[in-house]
Amino acid sequence: MLPKLNLKGSDFNPAAFGGENADGTIRPGSGPVFNDKGEINAYDKRDALMQVRAIVDAMIGGQTLPTFQRHAKTLTAEQRREYVETVKEALQTPEGMALVGQELQNPIREVLDYEGFSRKVFAPREVGPGEIPRYDRDLYPVAWVVGYDGITPESMPVGRYFYPPEWSVTANIMLHIQDIYQMQYDAIARAQDRAKQAVQYQEDRSGVNLLDTASTVVNDVVYTSTFDWSALIELKWQIEKNRIPCSKFLINLSETRDILKYINYQHFDPVTMREIILAGYLGQIAGVQLVASAGNGIFEPVPRGTVYAVSDPQYLGGMPIRVPLQAEPTNKFMLGEAKKGWFLFEVISQIVLNPRGAAKAVKL
Repeated sequence: MLPKLNLKGSDFNPAAFGGENADGTIRPGSGPVFNDKGEINAYDKRDALMQVRAIVDAMIGGQTLPTFQRHAKTLTAEQRREYVETVKEALQTPEGMALVGQELQNPIREVLDYEGFSRKVFAPREVGPGEIPRYDRDLYPVAWVVGYDGITPESMPVGRYFYPPEWSVTANIMLHIQDIYQMQYDAIARAQDRAKQAVQYQEDRSGVNLLDTASTVVNDVVYTSTFDWSALIELKWQIEKNRIPCSKFLINLSETRDILKYINYQHFDPVTMREIILAGYLGQIAGVQLVASAGNGIFEPVPRGTVYAVSDPQYLGGMPIRVPLQAEPTNKFMLGEAKKGWFLFEVISQIVLNPRGAAKAVKL
């Protein structure tokens, strides 16, 4: 059994906020931003807000250690040798490849729910074998008629059914045999990182494309020079004017600098738990959750300069999962290449049933 790999970043603990330099960059403080209980070291709400900003800047700057480096530090030299030998032995047989693929697959499925925002925006549900996912549109009256009794008015409702198309999300992990024997770090853990990014990015990118189209069907686009209090309240109103609650603001990590800089700290309720912050939740503004999309400058599903507002999943849409994430051992021996790996795939759908539950703001 391979060691469990920590994909939730519990070892991430950058330096605390120590003020700003003349050019606006954040100066690190003397101690860590989180205490031993995983809570922010802050003495009031304003200080907590500044600490959240420091955490976000560290995440944007790529200061988090890769998983394979964090994992390697937890093992002694002898344990690392034993682990590498275990992996090498497992890769020699199809049964071992399948076992390693299973160990790769399970943490990635967990982290999709943890970090990927698509499964927070759309209501996920697994579809049974042979089941056709169908969503019902709300009934609405189109006319009133007098009933057969000649007295009672009756409405003639019309309903519509939606059958979202299904598509595959895939990730291909390939390790060169030579690299497996030469690498000084945990190649399996690194493969997990890359596969997680690929699957999560494809899910979130498709979700953002769907939201971007749906957000302009009914609601107006909010144009602003900065994402300040007024802009976000106007964005929130685009959804709540339809008498449905606004649940989340989806932002690029880079936009938190504007939000934390131009919004009065009394209007912002920052979260303080490390695991919640690293999952993308930064706090609440006017009762709306602020969720930052995962991204490292390359895999950024929410584009810079755009903020999306969404309602609760039950008012917005769904995400049927036909085939949960699976891993199949593969190799390239027939092509003359000494490579082994795993092909990860899932079959999902995404649908926005109520475009009134999505809106967006764009920074000019």
